[in-house]
Amino acid sequence: MKIIFSRKGFDSSAGGYPNIIFPDGTMYMIPIPDKSSNLYYSELSFTYEGEPIQKILNDLTKQRIKIKGKTKHCNYEEKKFKCHLDPMEINTPKFKGVAFGQTNASASHLLDKKNNGKNKVTKGDIFLFFSWFREVEKKNGKWRYKRKSPHLHVIFKAMIVEEIINLDEQSKASVIKKYPFLKKLEHPHLYLNKHPNVIFLSQKYWKPKFSKKLILTKLDDDISKIKRSIWELPDFFNYPEAFTYIKNFEPSKDGKITLKVPGRGQEFILNLDKVPSSDKERIEEFVQTLLSLN
Repeated sequence: MKIIFSRKGFDSSAGGYPNIIFPDGTMYMIPIPDKSSNLYYSELSFTYEGEPIQKILNDLTKQRIKIKGKTKHCNYEEKKFKCHLDPMEINTPKFKGVAFGQTNASASHLLDKKNNGKNKVTKGDIFLFFSWFREVEKKNGKWRYKRKSPHLHVIFKAMIVEEIINLDEQSKASVIKKYPFLKKLEHPHLYLNKHPNVIFLSQKYWKPKFSKKLILTKLDDDISKIKRSIWELPDFFNYPEAFTYIKNFEPSKDGKITLKVPGRGQEFILNLDKVPSSDKERIEEFVQTLLSLN
């Protein structure tokens, strides 16, 4: 089995602002800008306590967005900028779950075409989606990022892979015929002319509320010392040879290790076949604990 730590949502160059932790623990991943998509920010349907996400984003960003590293004016209520809503939650009579796509080098990494398939993501593997998050609060009728709240990498969603659609091996028409909900909800990977291009489907997924157990970033009493790309995990994850891309492992304290996540990179695969059985079981138990959170 493989566990894939998958980075999604707004980041420092695509979007430019932290994703959202609301006061009740609800987490919202802000989809990144994507001009090839068919979905506009103005069409996002999420609301929090009756308030549309567009108004919330206008407050938090002061109507700004970063696209390819450049900051632009963006009224999220206007039909101007398109967004890449992925992973996408689907709730139709025939399918209730998540569809997540990947393309280019990131898809090649998941399909593992350069390593004889040893790290290839298959049915039964688990995606742990994480992003850059920060707590928000409402003050004088407007939303803002909570002062002195740390910038964190947090797991906000998970899925167990059930189906894999390789769009290089099937026509778009045949995919739409078999999975009409992808067209109905305008999944962005139906429209990408990039290769490879793959969509992972699952009806086994979790969307917990915020909990300290979901924080990957190493915490510190001094908020100024917290760096979101420095993670702290239990020491039974101390197998750098079992991870892709992550190599900077150091002992921490209280039975933990720290590791530095590369600034670039979409997915970091942990191949449990490369972990001794005793620690493999501990990692599986740890992940199952995360999946049990509500």
